[in-house]
Amino acid sequence: MSAPLTVTPLEADRYTVTSGANTYTVDARGPVPECSCESFRYRPAARPCKHGHAVLRYRAEPLGVLLDALTPEAALDVVDPPARDRDRAEPDPEAVAIANVALAEWHRELATGQRTKETFDAIWLAACATMQAREAMSARLPHQAARFYAMAHAIVQREAAA
Repeated sequence: MSAPLTVTPLEADRYTVTSGANTYTVDARGPVPECSCESFRYRPAARPCKHGHAVLRYRAEPLGVLLDALTPEAALDVVDPPARDRDRAEPDPEAVAIANVALAEWHRELATGQRTKETFDAIWLAACATMQAREAMSARLPHQAARFYAMAHAIVQREAAA
Protein backbone atom coordinates (compact mmCIF):
# COMPACT_ATOMS: atom_id res chain seq x y z
CA MET A 1 0.00 0.00 0.00
CA SER A 2 1.32 3.45 -0.84
CA ALA A 3 1.76 6.17 1.77
CA PRO A 4 -1.29 8.36 2.44
CA LEU A 5 -1.25 11.74 0.75
CA THR A 6 -1.49 14.76 3.02
CA VAL A 7 -2.68 18.01 1.42
CA THR A 8 -1.82 21.33 3.06
CA PRO A 9 -3.05 24.65 1.64
CA LEU A 10 -0.38 27.32 1.18
CA GLU A 11 -2.04 30.35 -0.38
CA ALA A 12 -4.72 30.83 -3.01
CA ASP A 13 -4.78 27.72 -5.21
CA ARG A 14 -1.34 26.47 -4.07
CA TYR A 15 -0.84 23.40 -1.92
CA THR A 16 1.85 21.06 -0.64
CA VAL A 17 1.21 17.35 -0.90
CA THR A 18 3.23 15.02 1.31
CA SER A 19 3.62 11.41 0.25
CA GLY A 20 5.78 9.44 2.65
CA ALA A 21 9.09 11.31 2.99
CA ASN A 22 8.50 13.42 -0.15
CA THR A 23 6.76 16.78 -0.36
CA TYR A 24 5.56 18.34 -3.62
CA THR A 25 4.08 21.71 -4.51
CA VAL A 26 0.85 21.74 -6.52
CA ASP A 27 -0.48 24.82 -8.31
CA ALA A 28 -4.22 24.39 -8.94
CA ARG A 29 -4.91 27.67 -10.77
CA GLY A 30 -5.28 26.10 -14.20
CA PRO A 31 -7.61 23.40 -15.50
CA VAL A 32 -5.04 20.70 -14.59
CA PRO A 33 -3.13 21.03 -11.31
CA GLU A 34 0.61 21.39 -11.98
CA CYS A 35 2.92 19.45 -9.66
CA SER A 36 6.64 19.60 -8.91
CA CYS A 37 6.98 15.78 -9.00
CA GLU A 38 8.87 13.89 -11.70
CA SER A 39 5.76 12.01 -12.79
CA PHE A 40 3.93 15.21 -13.73
CA ARG A 41 6.69 16.32 -16.14
CA TYR A 42 6.23 13.23 -18.31
CA ARG A 43 2.43 13.12 -18.39
CA PRO A 44 0.14 14.29 -21.15
CA ALA A 45 -0.85 17.89 -20.44
CA ALA A 46 -4.48 17.04 -19.68
CA ARG A 47 -3.74 14.48 -16.92
CA PRO A 48 -2.89 15.40 -13.33
CA CYS A 49 -0.55 13.21 -11.28
CA LYS A 50 -1.69 11.55 -8.04
CA HIS A 51 -0.69 14.67 -6.09
CA GLY A 52 -2.86 16.83 -8.36
CA HIS A 53 -5.71 14.37 -7.89
CA ALA A 54 -5.27 14.63 -4.11
CA VAL A 55 -5.62 18.43 -4.34
CA LEU A 56 -8.71 18.13 -6.53
CA ARG A 57 -10.23 15.74 -4.01
CA TYR A 58 -9.26 18.01 -1.15
CA ARG A 59 -11.14 20.86 -2.80
CA ALA A 60 -14.20 18.75 -3.63
CA GLU A 61 -16.95 17.25 -1.54
CA PRO A 62 -15.92 14.40 0.77
CA LEU A 63 -18.61 12.29 -0.86
CA GLY A 64 -16.67 12.44 -4.14
CA VAL A 65 -13.63 10.90 -2.45
CA LEU A 66 -15.81 8.24 -0.88
CA LEU A 67 -17.34 7.33 -4.21
CA ASP A 68 -13.88 7.12 -5.81
CA ALA A 69 -12.93 4.47 -3.26
CA LEU A 70 -15.80 2.21 -4.38
CA THR A 71 -16.35 0.01 -7.38
CA PRO A 72 -18.57 1.61 -10.04
CA GLU A 73 -21.47 -0.67 -9.04
CA ALA A 74 -21.18 0.21 -5.34
CA ALA A 75 -20.92 3.94 -6.13
CA LEU A 76 -24.08 3.74 -8.25
CA ASP A 77 -25.86 1.97 -5.38
CA VAL A 78 -24.99 4.87 -3.06
CA VAL A 79 -26.21 7.51 -5.52
CA ASP A 80 -29.32 5.59 -6.55
CA PRO A 81 -29.99 2.64 -4.22
CA PRO A 82 -31.93 -0.32 -5.58
CA ALA A 83 -35.59 -0.34 -4.52
CA ARG A 84 -35.02 -3.25 -2.12
CA ASP A 85 -32.49 -1.14 -0.19
CA ARG A 86 -34.66 1.97 -0.12
CA ASP A 87 -37.21 0.06 1.93
CA ARG A 88 -34.69 -1.18 4.52
CA ALA A 89 -35.65 0.50 7.76
CA GLU A 90 -32.41 0.35 9.75
CA PRO A 91 -28.67 0.09 9.04
CA ASP A 92 -26.90 -3.20 9.75
CA PRO A 93 -25.74 -3.13 13.43
CA GLU A 94 -22.34 -4.69 12.59
CA ALA A 95 -21.68 -2.05 9.91
CA VAL A 96 -22.69 0.71 12.35
CA ALA A 97 -20.37 -0.65 15.05
CA ILE A 98 -17.36 -0.93 12.72
CA ALA A 99 -18.03 2.48 11.18
CA ASN A 100 -18.23 4.07 14.63
CA VAL A 101 -14.91 2.46 15.62
CA ALA A 102 -13.28 3.93 12.49
CA LEU A 103 -14.65 7.38 13.32
CA ALA A 104 -13.45 7.11 16.93
CA GLU A 105 -9.99 6.03 15.72
CA TRP A 106 -9.84 8.99 13.33
CA HIS A 107 -10.74 11.35 16.20
CA ARG A 108 -8.16 9.71 18.49
CA GLU A 109 -5.37 9.96 15.90
CA LEU A 110 -6.28 13.58 15.18
CA ALA A 111 -6.29 14.47 18.88
CA THR A 112 -2.91 12.82 19.48
CA GLY A 113 -1.29 14.44 16.44
CA GLN A 114 -0.83 11.16 14.53
CA ARG A 115 -2.71 12.71 11.61
CA THR A 116 -3.88 16.05 10.31
CA LYS A 117 -7.30 16.96 8.99
CA GLU A 118 -5.80 16.74 5.50
CA THR A 119 -4.46 13.16 5.79
CA PHE A 120 -6.41 11.16 3.21
CA ASP A 121 -6.40 7.42 3.88
CA ALA A 122 -8.82 4.57 4.55
CA ILE A 123 -9.61 5.68 8.10
CA TRP A 124 -10.43 9.16 6.82
CA LEU A 125 -12.70 7.71 4.13
CA ALA A 126 -14.49 5.49 6.65
CA ALA A 127 -14.86 8.41 9.08
CA CYS A 128 -16.39 10.57 6.32
CA ALA A 129 -18.84 7.81 5.40
CA THR A 130 -19.79 7.41 9.06
CA MET A 131 -20.49 11.14 9.39
CA GLN A 132 -22.60 11.02 6.21
CA ALA A 133 -24.53 8.08 7.72
CA ARG A 134 -25.17 9.99 10.92
CA GLU A 135 -26.40 12.99 8.94
CA ALA A 136 -28.71 10.72 6.94
CA MET A 137 -30.11 9.27 10.17
CA SER A 138 -30.68 12.82 11.49
CA ALA A 139 -32.54 13.60 8.28
CA ARG A 140 -34.68 10.48 8.80
CA LEU A 141 -33.22 8.70 5.78
CA PRO A 142 -32.33 5.29 7.25
CA HIS A 143 -31.98 3.67 3.84
CA GLN A 144 -29.31 6.23 2.89
CA ALA A 145 -27.64 5.88 6.31
CA ALA A 146 -27.50 2.12 5.77
CA ARG A 147 -25.64 2.68 2.51
CA PHE A 148 -23.09 5.00 4.11
CA TYR A 149 -22.56 2.67 7.08
CA ALA A 150 -22.11 -0.22 4.64
CA MET A 151 -19.62 1.89 2.68
CA ALA A 152 -17.58 2.62 5.84
CA HIS A 153 -17.70 -1.07 6.77
CA ALA A 154 -16.48 -2.09 3.29
CA ILE A 155 -13.61 0.43 3.41
CA VAL A 156 -12.45 -0.90 6.80
CA GLN A 157 -12.72 -4.53 5.62
CA ARG A 158 -10.79 -3.76 2.42
CA GLU A 159 -8.04 -2.01 4.39
CA ALA A 160 -7.83 -4.89 6.89
CA ALA A 161 -7.45 -7.38 4.04
CA ALA A 162 -4.67 -5.34 2.39
